[in-house]
Amino acid sequence: MWCFDVDARCEISASVTTASMKHATLRAPRAFEGAARDGGFEFKRVDEPRALEAPGKDFILSFGTSASGAREKTSREMKVSDVKAIYGKFVREGKLTVEGKDGTRVMVRGAPEECARVMRTLTTLKSQPLEARKKYLRALERCGKCVGKCEASERKEAERREKAAERAAREAEKNAVKEAASAEKKRKREVEEFEKNVANANKLDRELESLEEKKSKVESTKAEIAALKKEIEGERDTLQREKEEIVRRRRELQDERRLLEHQAGEVAAQREKLETDRNLTEMEGRKLEDEIEQNTRRRAQIETEIADVRDLARTLTLERERLARVKSMHKDEHERAQRAVDEEMDRRAQRARANAFNMSPSTFYGKKPKKAVVLDDDDSDDDDDDDDSNKENEAAANAAAAAAERHRRLERLRQAELERQRREKLAREELARKQEEAHRKKEAKKQEQMAAKAQRERQRLEEENFKHQRERAKQQADMRDKARATSVPTASRAMWDSHLQALENLKIRSAGSVGESDIPWPPAHNIAFFTPSDGFIEKKKKVMKATLSWHPDKFQQKYGSLLKEEETPKILARVAALSSQFIELRQVLNDQYYR
Repeated sequence: MWCFDVDARCEISASVTTASMKHATLRAPRAFEGAARDGGFEFKRVDEPRALEAPGKDFILSFGTSASGAREKTSREMKVSDVKAIYGKFVREGKLTVEGKDGTRVMVRGAPEECARVMRTLTTLKSQPLEARKKYLRALERCGKCVGKCEASERKEAERREKAAERAAREAEKNAVKEAASAEKKRKREVEEFEKNVANANKLDRELESLEEKKSKVESTKAEIAALKKEIEGERDTLQREKEEIVRRRRELQDERRLLEHQAGEVAAQREKLETDRNLTEMEGRKLEDEIEQNTRRRAQIETEIADVRDLARTLTLERERLARVKSMHKDEHERAQRAVDEEMDRRAQRARANAFNMSPSTFYGKKPKKAVVLDDDDSDDDDDDDDSNKENEAAANAAAAAAERHRRLERLRQAELERQRREKLAREELARKQEEAHRKKEAKKQEQMAAKAQRERQRLEEENFKHQRERAKQQADMRDKARATSVPTASRAMWDSHLQALENLKIRSAGSVGESDIPWPPAHNIAFFTPSDGFIEKKKKVMKATLSWHPDKFQQKYGSLLKEEETPKILARVAALSSQFIELRQVLNDQYYR
C-alpha cells in the first residue's frame, strides 16, 4: 500500500462537502492484497510480485483512509479508470483537482511535493506502460508521516524484544536455580532410598530367620495335624453314619408331619364345611320361622275374611228368603185382588145383562123423555133406581180405587224385587271380588314362596361356588407356597447333569441292591435343580424331564427290579410324593405363564 499525506474535499453537483478527508492511500485490486506487519505498524501493502502485474486502471485511490486501513465516515474511493481529468495548475501551491467520469470532483490540498506525487502517480498508472508502472511503483514510498510512525513503531518493537530477552534470561536463571535445587533434592531422595533399602534388607534377613523358625514349627504342627486328621476322619465317618440315620429319621418325621398336616387340613375343611352348613341351616330356619309367622297371620286374616263372607252369604240367604216370602205374599194378594176384580167384573156383566133384559122397546129406539119431577115426599120407583145406580157407581169407584191401590202395591213390590236383585248382584260381585282377591293373594304368596325358594337355591349355589373358589384359591396358594419352597434356584448346570447321570448309573446296578440311600434324591429346597439364569422354557423342560423320571409307574418300570425288597414300599411312597411335588410345580409354572 502506498499513501499520501494530503487532505481532500469532495464536490458533487457544485456542492462542496465541509468535512475534510485526511490522508489518501493507493492500493491494488483486492485480488492482489495481503495483510502484513511492517515494523510493528499495522497496514496493508501490496504483494509486489502480483500487484505490479495488475492493470493500472484497476488501482484504487482512497481519500480519508489511514495507512492502517481505518476509514473515515466521509471517505471516498476512486478507481484510476474512473478518473476523467487531473487539474494540476496549482500544484506548486499545494492544490490539485481530480475529476471523475460521474462529474464528481475531489479537491486535494497538501504539501506541493505530496500533491505532485499524487498527480504523477495517477498519470503514470493511467497512461504509462507496464514496465514504466512497475519501475515507478517500486520507487514509490509512503508519505513522511507514515514513515515516522513506522520508525517509532520499530523502536518500540526493538525495546519490546530487548525486554523479552531480559525476561527470558531471568527465567533461564530461575530455571537453572530450580534445576539445581531439584538435583539436590533428588540426590537426597536417592540417599534416603538407599538407606531405606539397606534397612529393608536387614529387616528381610530378620524376617527370613523368623520364617525359618516358623517353618520348623509348622512342620511339627503338620505332623500333629496329620495325626489329628486321622482321628477326625474316624470321627467324621461315625458322624456321617449318625447323620444319615438322622436324615432318615428326619424324612420319616417330615412324612409324618405332612400326613398330619394333610389330615389337619381335611379336618379344618370338614369343620369349615360343617360350620357353613350350620350357618345355612340357621339362616333357613329363621327364614322358615318368619314364613310360618307370616302364614299364620295370613291364615288368620283369610279366616276372618271367610267368616265375613259366610256372614254376608247368610245375610243374603235370609234376605232372599224374606224377599221370597214377601213375593209370595204379594203374589197371593195379587191373585186375591185379581179374583176380586174378576168377580166384580162378572157382577157388572150380570147386572148389565139384567138391565138389558129389562129394557123397554121404546128405550131401544131412543131415550125416553124426562118426566117432570114432582116434589113430594112419596117414594117412587125412580128413586129406587137412582139409589141402585149410585150404589153401583160407588162400588165401581171402590173397585177402581182398590185396583189402583193393588197396582201401586204391585209396583212397589216390583221395585223392591228389583232392589233385592240389585243388592243380591252387588253381594255376588263383592263375594266374587273377595274370592278373586283371596285367589290373587294366594297366587302372589305362592309366587313369593317360589321366588324365595329360587333365591335360596341361587344363594346356596353361590355359596357353594364361593366355597369352591375359596378352597381352590387356598389349594393354589398352598401349591404356590410348596412350589416356592421346593424351587429355590441354587443349583448349577453341572449339578443337573450330574443328577441325570446318577439316575442313569442306577440302571447298571444288580437286582435287589439299590436301597433308599443309594438313590440320588433331589434336594428338598430345589427338586428340579433350577439355576439363577434359568428362564421359563428351561424351567419347564427340567420339570417335564424330572416328572417323567420320577413318575411312579416309570420309576417302577425302570428301577423296580433293582430295589431292595424290604425298602421298596418306602422308596415308592417317597417317589410318589416327589412326583406329586413335580406335578404341582408344573401347574404353578403354567399358571404363571398364562397369567
